[in-house]
Parts: sequence; structure tokens; C-alpha cells
Amino acid sequence: MFYRRALQAVSDHRLDDAFSYLNKWTRKAKPAERIILLFDPRFTILRKDKRWPSIEKNIRDGYSTYKYPNYAFQLDSLQTAYRRVMGQLSWEFCRLPSDSITYRINGLPESQVQQKLKEHFSGLHYICGKIGWPKRAEFGEHGATAAFYILQHSGDTSAYIKWLPIFQKTCAEGEASWEHYAMLYDRCNIFMGKPQRYGTQFKMLENGKTEMHTCEGDENLVNQYRKKIGLPIVAGKVTTIPKE
Repeated sequence: MFYRRALQAVSDHRLDDAFSYLNKWTRKAKPAERIILLFDPRFTILRKDKRWPSIEKNIRDGYSTYKYPNYAFQLDSLQTAYRRVMGQLSWEFCRLPSDSITYRINGLPESQVQQKLKEHFSGLHYICGKIGWPKRAEFGEHGATAAFYILQHSGDTSAYIKWLPIFQKTCAEGEASWEHYAMLYDRCNIFMGKPQRYGTQFKMLENGKTEMHTCEGDENLVNQYRKKIGLPIVAGKVTTIPKE
């Protein structure tokens, strides 16, 4: 509610009200939510105001409880920057009816997207080089998830393969998501021309429908693999390796 009111206040050029609402919002929202404010272009006009540094400090201070506050802030920033690049920042809680505000958050042109994703991965690579793969205990659930998606969005297959065994170990320690591990494992296999194991990867068909990539075995085998790491079973047709 406060975020929406702040957006409307900016649209109406009521900057004092906008700051009032945002100060209330930052006290209520979680750190992983607050950070979108730093990437929301609808608030660009506020960044020139002398009150803005205080807002930004409040957002950064939300990471002070983590083991690596600066890196935790950077990870969330990288993931939020991805959402900005892809035009995904318009979450339901910060949208306004189309008749009350016209500024829509669009993604960047495709020609710029891949370069941005490489830059995001470079930021993750730097953090990993300093402290290893980000763990839940050190970065929280949101930060650990952000690290995985930054890696996945990078499209760097050599990095997938490099981090897969480390990610598996991190999952075994309870510090990462087995679901994400399954996705990374399957993606590695597909890039190497092998069938997937957990049934997490799909391809788009010409008719607009999706089809699961070829799996190592039938539906029963896929579900056995999934059960071992605590994933729910898949139902429906599973494409298997053709018999010779």
C-alpha cells in the first residue's frame, strides 16, 4: 500500500508525500523487497533529492545481520538488476491501476540483455572467488537463491560444470536448494548432449507447446531420482532415451 501510494505521489509531483510513504514502506518491507526501490526507474526523480541517501542507507542497513553484509547486498542487487533488465520489476504489490499511472517498467532490448547478464555473472564470480559459493546461513534464503539464478542466467556452460559438484556439496550441508541442484544437473547434461535425470528442463515446440527434454529413463526412474533428493514426483509423459 505504501509503495503504491509513493508511486502515485511521484506521478502527481508530491515528492514530500512520496518520501513519507517510502520511509513507512522501508520500515515494513523485508530487505529482499526493499532493494527493488534502488532499481525502480519510476523513482528516478527522488534520487536527486537530499533525502534519498537516507532511504538508501536504510536499505543497506537491512543486510547488517548477515555474515557478509556487503556481499549479501551485492547479490540481491545483481538479482534485482536482472529483474530490471528483463522488465520483471512490476510486482503486484507495487503496481498501480493502468488508469492512474502510465509509467510501465520495460526490459532492455535483447541486444543489451546478454551483455548485462555477463556483467551480473562477473559480480557473482568475484564474490565466489572471495568466500566460495554463497550459503543460506551466510546470505539468507533469498541471497542463496539469487546466486543460483545469476549463475543459471549467465549461460556459461563451463561455469555450470565447474560449480555443479560444489553446489551438490552445499545442498548436502543444507545450505542450498536440491531443486536448484536438479535444475543445474539437468542443464549440464543437456549442454553436454546427454539426457537429463530429474525432468526439470523443457523445450519449446513449433506449435507453441512445451515438451520435456529426453530423460535417462522412464517416469518411474525419474521420480526415483527426484525422491532421493526430496523433490515431488512428476506426472505425465516422460521422454526417454530411444532403445537401439
